[in-house]
Amino acid sequence: MTMRRYIYLWETALALGIIVGVNYLFFQDRPGFIDVNPHPYLMVVVLMGARYGYLAGLSSGIISTLLYLSYTLGEGGSKFLIPIELLAAGVVLGLIGDYHKERHMQVEKEKTDVSNRLRELEVQNAALSDSYNELKRRIVGQEETVITLYGAAKSLESLEVEDLYPAILELLVKYLNIEQCSLYLVEGDKFHLKTYKGWPQSDKLHEVYSLDTPMMGEAFKKRRVVTMRDFILKGQGEMSNQVEIIMSAPLTLSNNEVIGVINIEKMPFFQFNPSTVRLFAMMANWASMALNNAFRFQITKDKNIEDEITGAYNYKYFEKRMEEEFNRAQRYSLPLSIILMKIQDYEDISDKIKLLKYIAHVLHRNLRDVDIVARYRSEDTFAMVLPVTPDENAHIIMQRMEEMVESSSGPGLEGIPFKFKFGAAGIKPGMKSYTEMLDDAQKAL
Repeated sequence: MTMRRYIYLWETALALGIIVGVNYLFFQDRPGFIDVNPHPYLMVVVLMGARYGYLAGLSSGIISTLLYLSYTLGEGGSKFLIPIELLAAGVVLGLIGDYHKERHMQVEKEKTDVSNRLRELEVQNAALSDSYNELKRRIVGQEETVITLYGAAKSLESLEVEDLYPAILELLVKYLNIEQCSLYLVEGDKFHLKTYKGWPQSDKLHEVYSLDTPMMGEAFKKRRVVTMRDFILKGQGEMSNQVEIIMSAPLTLSNNEVIGVINIEKMPFFQFNPSTVRLFAMMANWASMALNNAFRFQITKDKNIEDEITGAYNYKYFEKRMEEEFNRAQRYSLPLSIILMKIQDYEDISDKIKLLKYIAHVLHRNLRDVDIVARYRSEDTFAMVLPVTPDENAHIIMQRMEEMVESSSGPGLEGIPFKFKFGAAGIKPGMKSYTEMLDDAQKAL
């Protein structure tokens, strides 16, 4: 290591030795090249100073000067001009060499820093790209989950009240991977256990709680989902003798009365995230709507909500459901569309009843179970409510329906010409009422 550090001394000695050898072999009449200017030793000093810097330049200048002076001993006259040149050249070129070496090192450092930064940016870009792809996958997955959940939740509306309670918990287990959950109903000033899912027969749930019980009481009073995180952040005390609850959501009727709560007591740790909380809130809302409909159906069984001729829903029920779907879409930022279908020259058609039945049959057969087919304000118009369907998809469905209905005819309708007009509209930011959607669809007719 030391030898490499002082290699310039060895190179100086070697270079001067070569010059002395040449001098001795070929120029014996000019010992030490005393009378030569610029002196050959100057070349050695220049090379050492330029290559290794100040210390090497100074050292080679001193060695060259001493060697030169050894030849001038005993010679007359001033012999100090060349030694001064040698020393000055060594110092100046050494300083210049040091400057350039330092500058070179600085440039190399900057280059290294830039390369390192570039590699970091490449790593960050790769990470961001992976995150972006994962986010897209999750968004698509969540949209599909919401649509699937919506269809499953809407199926609850066909159940009787007593069948609804266990079905609600089945949905939680199936779509949110919940391991333990329970449903309590409000009776007087207490919560009473109605049903539960996930506990072994040996583990008995507490069957009665007061309305001020933590978590369930919060959900009951505030009429919204309450999570364990909310509870901990508020710094409340122990949860008494109740089983630890992760989330609790109210079951609310249309008059804002809370009739019970749904609890999640156990779930995989990674599932406890904002997305799951949002889905849980949506499912609790849909369960509440299903219970509302079930209770309403029990109270008004004698009241028909279907059009007797076509089997489609009547206009009054359409308005109620349209308002419910509009409010739900706004609350959870879901898409919602409506299509109006009007029969042209309706008064000129002879067998109107057959035509209306045929249209209702085609619409029911080609739309989803969650979609709503209803009679509209006038006898010649049908309305279709398409939950969780963007406006652009509604236009595609509208075109498909138009082609399908007009390209065929039902039994007994052969030879009867009929045409239709369609109008579609979707929910837009800033809309305050479902009637604005109806107005947009009416204008599009």
